[in-house]
Amino acid sequence: MDNFQKISRFLVVLSFLLIHGSCDTTPEITDAMLDGKLIFDPSLDRPEDFLLSLSKPNPTPAEASKPVFILMHGYSASTFEWEEFRTWSANTPDYFLSFVLLGGHGRTYEDFKRATWRDWQNSIRQEYERLVAAGYTN
Repeated sequence: MDNFQKISRFLVVLSFLLIHGSCDTTPEITDAMLDGKLIFDPSLDRPEDFLLSLSKPNPTPAEASKPVFILMHGYSASTFEWEEFRTWSANTPDYFLSFVLLGGHGRTYEDFKRATWRDWQNSIRQEYERLVAAGYTN
């Protein structure tokens, strides 16, 4: 494992530790914290338009070696937060993007309130594992 991979793994582990260590297990969530009681993300209807593992499940060897950025959004947000970056990055031959909708997000307010950091993390882990299983290496 080269230094870049070691640093990358360290940063991922550190991020999860910070999220877990800094989250209140029973935060008060009010309507004012969200845009509304019903939040719908288009990645729920068309996940293949957002997740690389579904849009390119059989990469060529050249594609499999390109960097893949798994992009996640912030608290109470959705994949929409990355739309401007997606547009800016369109047609780049240098890397791939995969937009993960975190568990409990993009659905209903009640689903969001019930979700925990583990649900959020699970969406990221599932996409990562699908990419590795498909042969992506970077």
